[in-house]
Amino acid sequence: MRTVEPVAVPNRRVVYSQLSYILLGYALSNYMGGGKNFTQIFDELIVKPLNLTNTGTPDNQVTSRAVIPSVNNWWNSDFGETVPYVIEAFVVYSSNKNSGGGIHSSTNDFSVILNSLLNHKMLSDIDFYGWLKPSALTSSPWTMVGAPWEMARYDNMTPTYPQIIDVYGKGGSAYGYNCKLAVIEQYGLGAIWLTAGEPWPVLLIPDMLFGQLIPAIEEETRQQAKDNYAFMFYNFKRNATVTDSQRYAPGNVEFGVTVDTGPGLVITNLMRNGVNILSHMGDIYRETFGKLGDIPTTVFPLVRMYPMDVYSYEIGTSGVELVREDWRIKWDPSFDFSKSNWTGTDLTSFQSSGDACGSWVITDWIHYAGISIEKITFIKEVKSNRVIGVELPWLRANLTVDRSRPIVPSWSNIVNSTKSAVVERRWEKEQKSKKQSRWTHPSLKKTDLRPTWEEK
Repeated sequence: MRTVEPVAVPNRRVVYSQLSYILLGYALSNYMGGGKNFTQIFDELIVKPLNLTNTGTPDNQVTSRAVIPSVNNWWNSDFGETVPYVIEAFVVYSSNKNSGGGIHSSTNDFSVILNSLLNHKMLSDIDFYGWLKPSALTSSPWTMVGAPWEMARYDNMTPTYPQIIDVYGKGGSAYGYNCKLAVIEQYGLGAIWLTAGEPWPVLLIPDMLFGQLIPAIEEETRQQAKDNYAFMFYNFKRNATVTDSQRYAPGNVEFGVTVDTGPGLVITNLMRNGVNILSHMGDIYRETFGKLGDIPTTVFPLVRMYPMDVYSYEIGTSGVELVREDWRIKWDPSFDFSKSNWTGTDLTSFQSSGDACGSWVITDWIHYAGISIEKITFIKEVKSNRVIGVELPWLRANLTVDRSRPIVPSWSNIVNSTKSAVVERRWEKEQKSKKQSRWTHPSLKKTDLRPTWEEK
């Protein structure tokens, strides 16, 4: 320790430091107290809680249960204090009394570990998502470093549906052995590869597997979204075909969702009193976003919404457990820094902002009557996972699903501005003398749900 020369200034460059992991291992032993060595700590925090049967430190290796390759290898070797090891997602330190290093495990035990992480049994969802965040960038735009994650970004995993997919990985190796763990959080997917022998399989197999698996998972994900969310929703009784008199009636709201080749869900309908709200929302965002950017015209009618992982639970009248699932509308601002749009200057723009993600800046941007106009809440039965309705809180509207009705684009039913103004004034007048109806779905209890409109 006293003779080791510094490699880089802390927090300045991305450098994998084995020595740092050894020091962290000593710190862990001191923090746990009671004279516990690493083997005891590892057993107490990881092995026993997860009931792992084939995972342990070098002092409890069982050769009869090991895969020992024919090539030269380090099975049953004593690594001393100099070689820290990583048990994929877990940093492991050789700081036990026996000065041993290296962890052995099996694919089954790793599956248990991954399931406990992805199901948030070992860590809460907040802690888990925080753990996945990068702590440093590299010279590659597609590679980042976490603690201890080795993160890779891909834009070609799902060619039919272009998107960025983040893979949180961790690799480890000893002579004759290689292992690699990967988590793709957006799919709730984890994978583990353990090899004994030559090192090249662990380099090729993950890409080969993901190349076949991820496109199939993406297809299934979209099909499930279509089967569960892509319907029309109404807060009024209607005929086989929704008539203009029904559509323009005061307080009547219709909402439609579909799935296309882009991300999230697409809102096809959002109308109240026959007025197309989507187009007006776009106008509001264009005005408020102002000189900071612009909402591109191509966004409408493709207004997208995304799940926010915000849930609340309740019990319906028939004892059915329900969940409120919050989604948010996301507008993607566009920036045009091309030279043709600049006048009176020869300054060159690198147009990097044109590829920037701007939606995170304007999340929860506009509120109406104290409620975000981006918020949309699906009501689902927990057991069946079926959507039974949707709440539009800022419109004070509760809508039930109509699974038999095809999606009808609302932009084909836009009313003229004069008629819209008349309907709006009539609607505002009638709100002073009545409340809108509550949920009517038989599994919902009235006292559990908010009214669609509060008396003023």
